[in-house]
Amino acid sequence: MLFMFLVGVKIDLNSVKHSGKRGLAIGLCCFFLPLLLNTSVALLLQRTVKMDPVLNKSIISIAVFQSSSSFHVTTCLLADLKLLNSELGRLAVSSSMISGMLSWCGLIMAFTVRQSSFGGDKALLFMALSLCFVVILIVFVMRPIMRSIVRHTSMWRGIKEKYTFSIFLMVLCCAFLGEFIGQHFMLGPMVLGLVVPDGLPLGSALVDKLDSYVSLILLPGYFVLSGAAIDVHSVSMKTFAVVWLFVICSFFAKLTGAMVPSLLCKMPLVDALSLGLVVSAQGITDILIWQNGMMLLVRINFSLISLLPIL
Repeated sequence: MLFMFLVGVKIDLNSVKHSGKRGLAIGLCCFFLPLLLNTSVALLLQRTVKMDPVLNKSIISIAVFQSSSSFHVTTCLLADLKLLNSELGRLAVSSSMISGMLSWCGLIMAFTVRQSSFGGDKALLFMALSLCFVVILIVFVMRPIMRSIVRHTSMWRGIKEKYTFSIFLMVLCCAFLGEFIGQHFMLGPMVLGLVVPDGLPLGSALVDKLDSYVSLILLPGYFVLSGAAIDVHSVSMKTFAVVWLFVICSFFAKLTGAMVPSLLCKMPLVDALSLGLVVSAQGITDILIWQNGMMLLVRINFSLISLLPIL
């Protein structure tokens, strides 16, 4: 939850506005090519290969999930490589945000439809309206509050503890609202992080307070718990081979979707290849998406789900 909020704080939404035609083309290609290729392969396998009934029923959902993109992973990878503020890094962030937002919108719609299927006839309408209400609450209520905090804080002085505490309460409130309306708890904090005013004094102060705690304490603990739940021996080789095929197809589709528009825009081959490798990366966000998808859309081995981003 705090990780998703923190990454949202670090992301500058203005990069999407100034992405240009090249970033837009790369983002659209990185979204549609993996989706089309994985879906086509899934339909072909479903008709021609005899597989486990659970896998056969879930194979379309697995293909769609594996083709999704996450700009959080791209941003963290570029930050670790010290390339976030480079020209290549800005292009990677803008293009991955376009493909990532399309992926997230699709996944949110899928989660909403699936969750509403457990309720009555009006459950879908209720969940859609509730989701819109949460977004409106964050954008038109919580964001103005944070802007007011910025106005009452000196540019070179630290944020008062009461302001920091109030923002943490907003994060918890957004997580609770997300769970209450049937979405994943990380949806609200992610949206809240995106609307936090960039830079000094608020955005930078939140990053300074949370970065070390989240990166050095919370994330390693999450990795240990996820790794402890993996049982490699419970994964059959046939199921592994089928799902591994989607990993390969998705990787090469994203790589191609990033390289071809870049080369057409006269980008050097090495830079185009580097861009393709960066936007094809998977990480912790994908594990969270898979775990939630496993509960709602995909009924498949947890160990295999956790191994996919690693592979």
